Amino acid sequence: MFLGIDGRFMRVPGGLGRYTRELITHLAGQSPQDHFTVLVLPETPNLPTMRNVEYIEVAIPWYGIAEQIKLGLIMNRMTRVETWFIPHWNVPLFLFQPFVFTIHDFIFEEFPTYSPGRWNKINFFIKWGIWRMLLGWNVQRTKGIITVSEFVKKGVIERFPWAASKTVAIYPGVSAPLPSNASTPAAPFFMMVGNSYPHKNQTLLFAAYAAHPEFTTETIIFTHQDRFSEQLAARNTDSRIKIVFDAPDEIICAHYAAAAALIFPSRAEGFGFPPLEALSYGTPAIVAHTSVMPEILKDNVTWVSPDDSEELFAAMKRILTLPKPGDAGKKFAATFQWKNAALSTRNFLQKVLY
Repeated sequence: MFLGIDGRFMRVPGGLGRYTRELITHLAGQSPQDHFTVLVLPETPNLPTMRNVEYIEVAIPWYGIAEQIKLGLIMNRMTRVETWFIPHWNVPLFLFQPFVFTIHDFIFEEFPTYSPGRWNKINFFIKWGIWRMLLGWNVQRTKGIITVSEFVKKGVIERFPWAASKTVAIYPGVSAPLPSNASTPAAPFFMMVGNSYPHKNQTLLFAAYAAHPEFTTETIIFTHQDRFSEQLAARNTDSRIKIVFDAPDEIICAHYAAAAALIFPSRAEGFGFPPLEALSYGTPAIVAHTSVMPEILKDNVTWVSPDDSEELFAAMKRILTLPKPGDAGKKFAATFQWKNAALSTRNFLQKVLY
């Protein structure tokens, strides 16, 4: 099989970057008889070196007009490719070869975010209209759709009922714990991991601390630096909450291993990596009972309401008195394997292609 993959997201760490990188690595490793043509942005770091993987640089960023037109025309010229795998919804409009793509969530639609002001709101809804048009067109013409959970698959079918027969849910994997010698606080601490978009609901933590000035245990929020996290940092007057921008993996992993617990109050996820990552280090997680999280985590975390800061505080206080899940958490997280995700993805690609 000659497979083309849009690998441009490998330029960024975490999230889509990790999903793309791990799938490419395991797909190529499991299928030495197959050939993979991977499109990457210039200066993408640490590309996996494999004999059956060919990297082609394309200086075309995602979410732009050049992606929709020029990138598609470039891909069409690669006639050896039998089908393309696009790891996100942004399939080029001018791609006329067979393709399969992944839908991770519908957060863009369910939790719209835009700066204050009439024109910002208008601009957002123009973008939303374009997104919905492109997504609907891609759903109609694709050979198949991969979702990262049954929850997202249900969302696809609710919006596009005709796509039910060509949509499959394939769980991503959880990367193996990364040994790290990075320093961590000596005293017990909590942590958060993820961006600071409003749906992440990080204000629930601030409300819990504000109501309990006597509580001394700190929380460290590891987040990406953007306008949302900068606004969060600017409003933070609580010395017990530390905000760290764009920490490298080795720092985050050291904190996963040492933390009393991960706090994850998000209102919406398509899969939700951080709780599983915490469990993979034997660290407990306190998670809001919303969206996909019960499907993925079952009874392996402490559940709280996304609207009840007192319930969150009670869970934080209680978890400090309990032993860590240790091997039980590690064993559960280990059921999510990238090798299984890659095998299921390849089987699905073969099914829709042949």
